[in-house]
Amino acid sequence: MIGRRHLSRAALLAAAVLLATPALAQSPGQAQQPVKPFPGPHISGTVVFWNGDRMDVKTPDGKTQQVAVNARTERQVEIKKGAEVTVDYYRKIGKFIIARRVVPLEKGQPAAAQAAKSLTGQIVSSTSAALVLRTGAGDVSLFLSPSTKIEVKSLAPGNTVTVEYQTVSNGSKLAQRVLPAGAGQT
Repeated sequence: MIGRRHLSRAALLAAAVLLATPALAQSPGQAQQPVKPFPGPHISGTVVFWNGDRMDVKTPDGKTQQVAVNARTERQVEIKKGAEVTVDYYRKIGKFIIARRVVPLEKGQPAAAQAAKSLTGQIVSSTSAALVLRTGAGDVSLFLSPSTKIEVKSLAPGNTVTVEYQTVSNGSKLAQRVLPAGAGQT
């Protein structure tokens, strides 16, 4: 016999799962709203390979990123070859990134749509997923992805660098290249 305490915990857990995944709670006839990427590491591009637990995504810079997809991965798009997607991920392990969520690329925003912009500043802090620069306009946070080209010897605080970046659909700045300050840009 299951006690009242156990039923309430199970009911709370089921409600939490439904609230955490609103796309699953929608009926099939409802249109989904565009989904913004998490404000963390993510990549966008075209699926060039899919086998059920791994996909390869070709990014706008022509590189291919291997992506591990598991039972915990939230899928808000049908993953298939040719699909344009944004992959929010937990971390990188070897050649793979571990997908947190796969969402459709925002309509009207092809993966290579926005031209890279650049800014120069002094590094305040850096991790494997983010970089904070101090510029004349204040501190600016930029996300790093596995496809970010790091063309400096060190991302140590105090170093002055130029970062070419792309503004992604949620307004975050995604670093495309990090190069020495004053280096010629292409």
